[in-house]
Amino acid sequence: MHLGGSMSSLAPDAVSSVKKQRALAILGVIILVILIWQTSAHSNANQPAKATGAWKTITLSSEKLHFKVPPSWTTRDDDGDTASPPQSISLLSPPTNNYYFSLEVSSGASDDVYKNFLGESAGMTLLKLPAAGSNTLLYLVAQGTKQSVTGLALASTPGNDRTSFGIQDASSKGNNNITMSVNLVTTPPSATPKPYSLSMYQSQPEYKDVLGVFNSMYFTH
Repeated sequence: MHLGGSMSSLAPDAVSSVKKQRALAILGVIILVILIWQTSAHSNANQPAKATGAWKTITLSSEKLHFKVPPSWTTRDDDGDTASPPQSISLLSPPTNNYYFSLEVSSGASDDVYKNFLGESAGMTLLKLPAAGSNTLLYLVAQGTKQSVTGLALASTPGNDRTSFGIQDASSKGNNNITMSVNLVTTPPSATPKPYSLSMYQSQPEYKDVLGVFNSMYFTH
């Protein structure tokens, strides 16, 4: 009696079943590889640049918030190094291919800070921030959807349908809210910031520096 295990000795239905199982196994491997590749690509895209000794330290003195920016970034305006809010600092990355990043850090009452980045709205988490000295966990979150990002901003909850952007003052007076946000801007800039896809943000040469700026922030008391 011949007990050979070749596929030719199997019944047609059995052969078909084996082929289907192999095809499903191959498909499963392909899907797994794609998922790993996408996860790796997302992780690499959101890998912040490391602040070096050449980076400049910027301080929002009213809230003792500090962060570092590359030496090529310039200050657009500074409302004064006051000891109490309101205070606002704006910085610009160097333009590349007719685009640049505009970063604004503000403290003050709700009417003083950049309102579009204070409060709850949808978002996507880009980084969990170390933020030494912070009284709460902080995140960098893209506001909006993957196809329509209105900016990247500091948030006190991770990205979801109801992300809490900014650090809202816990006191009843509400005079010490903090926002830190960045927009992608064209040259010359439009009257109001335009939304772009998240991939558009990530394709900019200065994107990893933007992540590095947020990743470098810390508080002193």
